[in-house]
Amino acid sequence: MIRISRTADGQIQELVAHYARLERPEAVRNLRFVIARASTRIETQRGPFYPAPRPYPTLTRDGWQWLHERPYWIGFTALPVGAVIQVVFHDTANIPGRM
Repeated sequence: MIRISRTADGQIQELVAHYARLERPEAVRNLRFVIARASTRIETQRGPFYPAPRPYPTLTRDGWQWLHERPYWIGFTALPVGAVIQVVFHDTANIPGRM
């Protein structure tokens, strides 16, 4: 599986805690499934990949690519030693306000 940065891990843990407070275990399962599916897409280079989330073109970062694995936007870097998931945001998040 792809490595996950501390930032992305913290965002995932926040989402898990949020879903737990709402008593939505299916959302936690879906989040884990989406991260695994996104990891596979990154490893196999099955796009489409974007320079930034479509709604936020100003979030372009050198060396970053984004993918939309509904309902999440996932930003990652492809390093020579392997890819790293850098950030994970729900579609409805204020992504620019949280970067």
